[in-house]
Amino acid sequence: MSREQVISQKLNRHPLLKKIIKRVYQRGMYAISNKKRSEGNIERVSPDDSNHEYFFGYYDKTPEDATGRYILCLKTKDTWSSVAPKEPAQILLIDRTKSENDPERVEIIAETHAWNVQQGCMLQWLGPHFDKKIIFNDFREGKYVSVIKDVFCGEERLLSMPVYSVSSDGTFALSLDFSRLHRLRPGYGYSNIPDGTAGKRIPEETAIWKINLNNNDVIPLLSYKDFSNFEPRHEMKNAEHKVNHIMISPNGKRFMVLHRWFDGSRKYSRLVTVNVDGTDMYNLSDDDMVSHCFWKNDQEIIAFENKKEFGVGYYLMMDKTHDFRKLWKHINSDGHPSYSPDGRLMLTDTYPNRQRMATVKILSEDFNIDIASVFAPFKYDNDTRCDLHPRWSRDGLSIYFDSVFEGFRGLYAIDIRNVPIAYHEIIGQKIQDKSNDKKSVLFIMTSCRKSGPTQVIMNIIQNLDQSKFEAILITLYNEEISSQMDKILPFVTAHYFVKTTKKEIVTGKTQELSNILAQINPDVIHTTGVFPDYVISRIMPEKQVMTLHNYVYDDYPAKFGKIRGNVLARLQISAMHRAKRIVACSESLSNIYGEKLRISAGYIRNGIDIDLYSEAGEDEKRQLRDKLNIPQDFFVFIYTGQFIQRKNVPFLLEGFNEYIEDSSNTCLILLGDGAKRAELQNQYKSKRIDFRGSVDNVNEYLKACDAYISSSKSEGLPNGVLEAMSSGIPVLLSDIEQHAEILKYNPKAGFLYTQNDIESFKQGLKKLANNEYIGKEARKVVEYEFSVNKMCSEYEKIYLDI
Repeated sequence: MSREQVISQKLNRHPLLKKIIKRVYQRGMYAISNKKRSEGNIERVSPDDSNHEYFFGYYDKTPEDATGRYILCLKTKDTWSSVAPKEPAQILLIDRTKSENDPERVEIIAETHAWNVQQGCMLQWLGPHFDKKIIFNDFREGKYVSVIKDVFCGEERLLSMPVYSVSSDGTFALSLDFSRLHRLRPGYGYSNIPDGTAGKRIPEETAIWKINLNNNDVIPLLSYKDFSNFEPRHEMKNAEHKVNHIMISPNGKRFMVLHRWFDGSRKYSRLVTVNVDGTDMYNLSDDDMVSHCFWKNDQEIIAFENKKEFGVGYYLMMDKTHDFRKLWKHINSDGHPSYSPDGRLMLTDTYPNRQRMATVKILSEDFNIDIASVFAPFKYDNDTRCDLHPRWSRDGLSIYFDSVFEGFRGLYAIDIRNVPIAYHEIIGQKIQDKSNDKKSVLFIMTSCRKSGPTQVIMNIIQNLDQSKFEAILITLYNEEISSQMDKILPFVTAHYFVKTTKKEIVTGKTQELSNILAQINPDVIHTTGVFPDYVISRIMPEKQVMTLHNYVYDDYPAKFGKIRGNVLARLQISAMHRAKRIVACSESLSNIYGEKLRISAGYIRNGIDIDLYSEAGEDEKRQLRDKLNIPQDFFVFIYTGQFIQRKNVPFLLEGFNEYIEDSSNTCLILLGDGAKRAELQNQYKSKRIDFRGSVDNVNEYLKACDAYISSSKSEGLPNGVLEAMSSGIPVLLSDIEQHAEILKYNPKAGFLYTQNDIESFKQGLKKLANNEYIGKEARKVVEYEFSVNKMCSEYEKIYLDI
């Protein structure tokens, strides 16, 4: 322990004297030190605005949405005069894809009257999707509340209590008394309401509540007396008690909380873990001092604390046991720790040193890297200090932190791929650590946005034989709102975001991608999409597996216009001629390329997760119709997909509109979006034709409906059709070759109508409504021929062959 730390601990019993001595010492040390403002590749995320203060909040949550595109931030005038101001703070949404000069980059989406300088207003993205809704605390009509808000449509819902910690699935939160916390620990509670428990050393009142975020039910879990009566110590008897720093475990089953009590000038802390229903309390650490903590996983907790036999430091503890390990024995100063999404690395920071420089660190059990250092002006000190509170991005490749090194609070980011040592040690080691017995398969996509091709790659990654293969992912573009990145990351060894433009790909300016490919040196590179296909065919074609999901001269000109579409088609065809292996997603698509372009492509049919898309029984179907507001007594057709030219939705609507004139108990539900949707909705929407837009629960809609329609002019092999059949409903399909390829296995599974023939289409609608086709037979076709397991095993054979 350093001399400063020894003196600091001895002065803890004399806080005013400690504050004076600390200030004199720091100013003296700073006066004789070398002056710096910052070190490291630091990017400001918040606006360049010295007239306002910008920050996010605490270290146990990320400001980044699921796509990495949108960042949350608070904006206010003053964070140095009061620890919990009564003036409101604005909540900002920052679009990182837009330049700093773009007026649409920053949007004010809300305002809060309940915040403090350390933890903000508990602002965060709401799970499980972390893409549209946020939750934050506010003060309205004389009470603390929390607000759930959709940042894109503005819809909001009030909850009757503020939140402290929110479960990762977004179903519940835990709360405490923010007024008592403000009185006993300035900077962590709110000042709007006086502490109603003031004067009560061990209040009878509730200390922790549980809030159901769906129905606003509030349940008192534990009182202050529950804590003081749990494994009591003699110092607790006449002490004043509080709780702080609640954190829910990743699986949402337990939480940890710091129980603190004050006996005169002496402060004691212990770390207690509890089931989320308030049962099974466990005293995990009780050696007087526990500071900042973090769940590494559902069983392990990292904490900066004191162990009487081993001293202060970071300890990794196993919940509900006495097992622990001291890590990084050379580190004996406090910080704000958190583990990377994959659990391999720990991020923390330091408080300002003699030169008033605070540092952001990344650590593993093998190394310790300083990735940035920033200056802390004396204006921000003591209770109104600006702790860095570093936080991981969702993909583990960037760090966000608050700082005042530019003279005002700001939110900053560090891309660790731009930190040479960190890049080599962290990302490089991540690849080098792989087992030599496994084949590495690198998947390259533009992004993880929702689409058929993305879903195919996701299915492969999620179902690879992990004893033989490991998956690595590279994406080239910023993620969109509809990204599914969070669903892929748990299944990959590493993810790289190599920001690349289409122009750079076409002109060959892809050195960063080439460098990363050389470093990874994968056994196989699986690409999907015209630009990933093209760039890899130019850099490393000898390892390339390319999956074709369309016939380029049908799809691209219709989607992008004749000139641009033909250019894209030629780019992809040139890539086909160079790639090691070309795989079409259906036999019919393979035949089309062979017949029209004399390109030889094998085929592996698309496969879907038959467990996710399963058949509903009668009771479940009735319940789903009630839930989704679908008429119980109607025969319901459903369409899922994009509203684009290739899908031929106008024909579908025109034919169905004619059909329902002769049918009184039939309706159509359409799920999805696209450029033509608004126009078609205005033209055709009625009680019998229901546009529902994009939804996250397509599987439930399919279970609740009776038959599926696809009117496509061209397809690769449509996942939407397979998902419907797997859900146990028959299908009505246009007679293109890919649809015929699906139904050839069992004609009882659905009807093929003559494309663009209204009478043939209406005949098919009538046959399905009369139950001439059988959903169970449709399900069997998918189980036997189009399962994800069958598709994945065939790709694995190709990977091994390459």
